[in-house]
Amino acid sequence: MALKPVTLSSGSNRLESERFSFEEKGDILEGHLVESVRLTKDGNSFMKYVVKTDGGLTSTLGAHQLDQALSQVTPGTYVRITYLGKKKIKGGRTVKEFLVEADDENMIKPVTAAEAIAAARVG
Repeated sequence: MALKPVTLSSGSNRLESERFSFEEKGDILEGHLVESVRLTKDGNSFMKYVVKTDGGLTSTLGAHQLDQALSQVTPGTYVRITYLGKKKIKGGRTVKEFLVEADDENMIKPVTAAEAIAAARVG
């Protein structure tokens, strides 16, 4: 038996979601963490997080502190991400700061991207 790569049609293995950007101090994204995906574009690697909110699926791109915090959260866990603003660091650069809260007692069954896509096609 020989394994061969399976080619997926464009976008068929990703959850469709609204994009959320943390821009104003106090912006909050709250809901169940559905998935964390490492993406690469133009040689740069970054994280994308999909959260199931009351309004549907919402995604946001990672930032260093957000990536560190969410790497400790199990998919399906209820999270609240609050943007605290930018902090100046050495070299005159700035980084975004977040407060990430997780409620391990408020979980949903984690689903894979394929399961979520199949459910969306049926519904």
